[in-house]
Amino acid sequence: MSRIFEAIQRLDSWIRRNGWSGWDPYDIKENRFISNMEKLPPFLVNKIIRKFLFTTIELCPKSARRIFDVRPRVNAKGMGLFLAGYAKLYQVTTQDEYLKKAHECAEWLIQNRCSSYSGWSWGYPFDWQSVRFIPKGIPSSVVSATVGDGFFILYQATSDPKYLDICRKICGFFLENLNITYTKNSAVCYSYTPLDNYQVHNANLFVGEFLTRIGREIGDDQLVEQGEKCGNFALKEQQPGGYLPYWGLSQTKTHSGGRIRTDHYHSGFEIRMLYSLWKNTGHKDFQRGYQKYYQWYLKNMLIMDHIPKRTPHNLYPINIHSCAEALLCQSTLLPDHPERFTQIQCTMDWIIEKMEYIPGQYIYLIRKLPFGGEWKTKIPMIRWGQAWMFRALCELEHCLSSDSRGA
Repeated sequence: MSRIFEAIQRLDSWIRRNGWSGWDPYDIKENRFISNMEKLPPFLVNKIIRKFLFTTIELCPKSARRIFDVRPRVNAKGMGLFLAGYAKLYQVTTQDEYLKKAHECAEWLIQNRCSSYSGWSWGYPFDWQSVRFIPKGIPSSVVSATVGDGFFILYQATSDPKYLDICRKICGFFLENLNITYTKNSAVCYSYTPLDNYQVHNANLFVGEFLTRIGREIGDDQLVEQGEKCGNFALKEQQPGGYLPYWGLSQTKTHSGGRIRTDHYHSGFEIRMLYSLWKNTGHKDFQRGYQKYYQWYLKNMLIMDHIPKRTPHNLYPINIHSCAEALLCQSTLLPDHPERFTQIQCTMDWIIEKMEYIPGQYIYLIRKLPFGGEWKTKIPMIRWGQAWMFRALCELEHCLSSDSRGA
């Protein structure tokens, strides 16, 4: 536990020196020249040019951002993760300095919520391109649920009802503004944003888990029931091996070329949400669903039972987001899987040794070079890496502290 808290303190010191703003893997793609390059017809020469451009951006991220005048920004999703982390630290330590930081995050989020839709919601501070173009500031189900998680933990830490009321308003945004893209036989899928009609499993599970959590807390059976339907949609499409595809099966052909894609961090999200749906509702179907998925994860997403892979088939590129989710997912499930403690400890030690290159500062990406060796992209991505690592380490510290108090 001392090693975990020391890692948290190093990252906390970095946050206090750096402030809340920082870089993001997607911020540079908002540049008009780069976004136009992505839209070029898929001819061979265009593919080569794009590959060269984006590889250069990835290998020289700071220089590229200076050239294209991309400036650090505060990201609402990062702030939600920091809020959750500091609230967890306050629960563990009861030190006012952590509560003060949590309140600072909460106040920024309150002042910077989206005002264009009913309920409370947040989006990304940059344009982003999926199957369709999503302008910056458009609220996202994933961002809003992540922020909501932070507010709920702060409510648990302080018992202040205004934070629970914010969570209720986030549920209002989900129900009143997201598009229902599937509804049949007690299963529902909500869109990623109010602008699209996507069926994305991790996004829909974030919505469902949050609805059941808040519905249970305030005694609203309708919220719980609607959240359960989101979980049912995932169970309906869970593959025989146990995993979920990124896209819903009806959209896999059009949006993913017919290929079912899985990766480490989306799998971790989905396992955590199914696990929490079971905890929130007590339904055995969700318990069986997360257990089946978790067993697949342990067999396919870890090397030597502790090193996080990027996909079931590849370790590289080693991504700090995958590393953080490996910690967060297993820490969340630790109360029901105490046998994983040693492996989680090994995962944390490996991440710190491999990815922490300056105290509290984590490598964004490590690529394997064609003729041996590695290329390390040493830039701290505040939302993608720093905030997720802070959230994961604080969850592990909170989990072990609660366990030690119980013992």
